[in-house]
Amino acid sequence: MRFLRDPGKVEVSGGVRLKPESVHLLTEYVLNLSMSARADNDITPLYETYLSDARLSEFEREELMWVYMSLQLTPAVASEGE
Repeated sequence: MRFLRDPGKVEVSGGVRLKPESVHLLTEYVLNLSMSARADNDITPLYETYLSDARLSEFEREELMWVYMSLQLTPAVASEGE
């Protein structure tokens, strides 16, 4: 049986292909940011540290930025309903 998918890369949205190590790193960063935000911690220093990681591609930095922005907006939206 022949597989068309390259086992050395994972495809994400937009047809961008990333190495599995890269996907694991980004996943770890997003999880840590999310948990810190849930604990009502300031995630800006953590985000800035992750953003400076040379192992991240430009695409991954952009994904991380979108996660950071959405986590920053979440508490403000939740407190408006109180």
